[in-house]
Amino acid sequence: MPMQIAAWLTCLLAVFFLINEGGKVLDRWRGKPGQPANESLKLINDALEKRLATLEHDFKTERDENEKHISERSRTLFIEIKAVHHELSTKIDRQMELSEESRARLHERINPIVENTAEIKGRMEAFTSSFGNFSEVMQTQTEAILAQTKAIEHLAKAQSEKR
Repeated sequence: MPMQIAAWLTCLLAVFFLINEGGKVLDRWRGKPGQPANESLKLINDALEKRLATLEHDFKTERDENEKHISERSRTLFIEIKAVHHELSTKIDRQMELSEESRARLHERINPIVENTAEIKGRMEAFTSSFGNFSEVMQTQTEAILAQTKAIEHLAKAQSEKR
């Protein structure tokens, strides 16, 4: 009797095993419930790969066009910058020349004034020494003239430095 029970249990286990394996075969064949069949997945995968290849090609084409546009734009900007640099250099050089000319003219005008002032100072000193009481008055006037001369020299120097 125990042999018969063991035999029946073995047969029952074999039947359960066959049913389980058969279910797995059917699942593979039909696809699992809620999931598409393997053929559908392959078609979807192929479609996605084609779409990805198209997107990659479009992206590469657009990137190449952008690089070409950027290169053209940078070349244009470089030419424009070079033109502006040349124009500014010309203007700066011209301003420097004008400044030098103006400073030279200013010195030409100041030098005679300084010479005349020195001559006036000499005459004033001679005049004040010959007139005793007037010497203090004249000394004051001479100092005023010297102060004015220094102020003129200072202004000329400041104006030449500005240019």
